Amino acid sequence: MGYGASASGEFDFFERRIRPVLTQHCYECHSATSKSLKAGLRVDTRDGLRLGGKSGEPAVVPGDVEKSLLLKAIRHASADLQMPPKKQLSAQQISDIETWIRSGAPDPRDEVQGPKSKVQSPKSHWAFVPPKVQPLPKVKDKAWPQSPVDHFILAKLEANGLKPSPAADPRTLIRRMTYDLTGLPPSAEEVEAFAKACSSGNRQSAIGNLVERLLASPHYGERWARHWLDVARYADTKGYVYAREERFFVHSHAYRDWVVRALNNDMPYDRFLLLQIAGDQLVEGFKVQGSKSKVAEGATSTAADSQLSTLNSQPSRSDLAALGFLTTGRRFIGVTHEIIDDRIDVVTRGTMGLTVQCARCHDHKYDPISTADYYSLYGVFQSTADEMVQIEFPEKSDALAAFEKEYRTRLDKLNTTMATRRAETAARIRARVTDYLLAQFELHKYPEEGFDQILTDKDLIPATVRRWQAYLEQAKKRGDPVWALWHAYASRPEKAFAADAAQLPASNSHLQAAFASPPKSMREVAERYGKVLTAVEQQWQAALAAAKTNNAPPPSSLPDQEAEALRQVLYADTSPAVVPDVGIVNNELLFTTRACEELWKLQGEVDRHLIRTPASPAHALIVTDREPNGNPRVFLRGDPKQKGVEVPRQFLQVVAGPQRQPFTHGSGRLE
Repeated sequence: MGYGASASGEFDFFERRIRPVLTQHCYECHSATSKSLKAGLRVDTRDGLRLGGKSGEPAVVPGDVEKSLLLKAIRHASADLQMPPKKQLSAQQISDIETWIRSGAPDPRDEVQGPKSKVQSPKSHWAFVPPKVQPLPKVKDKAWPQSPVDHFILAKLEANGLKPSPAADPRTLIRRMTYDLTGLPPSAEEVEAFAKACSSGNRQSAIGNLVERLLASPHYGERWARHWLDVARYADTKGYVYAREERFFVHSHAYRDWVVRALNNDMPYDRFLLLQIAGDQLVEGFKVQGSKSKVAEGATSTAADSQLSTLNSQPSRSDLAALGFLTTGRRFIGVTHEIIDDRIDVVTRGTMGLTVQCARCHDHKYDPISTADYYSLYGVFQSTADEMVQIEFPEKSDALAAFEKEYRTRLDKLNTTMATRRAETAARIRARVTDYLLAQFELHKYPEEGFDQILTDKDLIPATVRRWQAYLEQAKKRGDPVWALWHAYASRPEKAFAADAAQLPASNSHLQAAFASPPKSMREVAERYGKVLTAVEQQWQAALAAAKTNNAPPPSSLPDQEAEALRQVLYADTSPAVVPDVGIVNNELLFTTRACEELWKLQGEVDRHLIRTPASPAHALIVTDREPNGNPRVFLRGDPKQKGVEVPRQFLQVVAGPQRQPFTHGSGRLE
């Protein structure tokens, strides 16, 4: 029996053993007739069970008992998820449901949960149907049209009994053209010269020369850059910043000036967009200090090579200013989800006219854009970090030397304090590793965006709790042997721990000793893991102290390989106990309130020196790739606290087509 079973005989087991249990024990809270639908889950429809509720996980995955949340709930495997809540189902009923899921969960109930999507097929949506060349309409005055467009204009005029206005006189024409192309009035001398050129008998030649002169004017770029800067929501200030950071962007004018130059230099539109979205990956030899990204180190990827081949020249470091397209938007008091949403909007609505932002909470009601599409793009911008880089290097001067001396003083103070606070924070995380593991069973207490919380040294940092959550999920996906026991117990009901313990041998001798007797609950599993990791941390600190006492170089690892594997949980670059070596703008949620305020104050002093000192070389606020932390997950109804299914980082299906492939190079911006 499989997922698509349809023969009536294949539904007998469901009708006899499963439907009665669901009806008796679940429909009161999880059906269309419920007074209040609990957890957004309906179990009275096949699609309701397979879609799941607010958790974002399917209640039933046909053929997979481990991924079926319903089975975990009825087993009472977790203290936070026990259904029915008052009395557990009988062992026979649980066994029947497990058998049903293993056999493919055949279910005859065809009702679709919720209303049908209004999303149209691209083939039926006029905006996504390629335009066809239309024949030119017939007109009476065949001498007037000078271009194909003129035929359509004249046809409408003639159909309404109208005639075109007479040609503008030279003085009117030069004023119109000069205002349109430069935004400035022509001088009296320019007007007279143009009128004289037109009166000489070659009006079209005079118009052509005027257009070329105006397009060559630097004022042309200044005039027309204003329109693109509106699209890019360019501003010199960040909006309301909650008194936590400098409210002015550092050298946002570098982006403004880049756009002006691009228009004046007649930059091709594809290059214009490419540099604004992924310029950091195309500038040869560019590397962000401290970055471990292969692309940032200048090792151009296949995607970069492909894009570079389409450009007429190699982008220069000054082209990094183009990334202001992404970075000069509102800061939303540092709320990551809002910043990413804003960047998705500026890229999609700004360049394609698509309101992808509307799919943040639900499938787009009118355009063929799904919520999954939105969060695929969310993952792209989630995998980037903001960086401030110098893009111009002027010749040495006394003013520049004075600027650099003060700048280095302020920057050194910031970096020293940052290093100290990172080390202190990491030490507190390692000292409380047991508490962070126990917090995995109370995630509702730790919102991801905790910017409005007051956190002290005694508090668990919500963002770090969530980093442990993501770390454990990734450890499960990659089959990390250190966490095999954790995930083995997590997949079983706690009542089965004692009976199944013998079947769960630990591959690490330290963990094997810790789990010599079966635990009674997942909380006890967390406590035992925490005790083992704490012991390894103490062993490592003793090794460091011994090396210091003996004036020996500090060790790079523990001699015991199994102990070293456990130490890596606390010290590897991907460890949630390691605070990333990035700017405060990218890791502020990992610090206490006091440390965060201190670091933002020091960052503000650096920023203000760059902004207010005339000798300051041009800098640019850019984005760079950082290692993606797994695939993004859909936020149910746009709520970050309600995580749904994973989606790959990829482009919109309506544009890329049904055969689109997930991005494979860095964040995916270049692809």
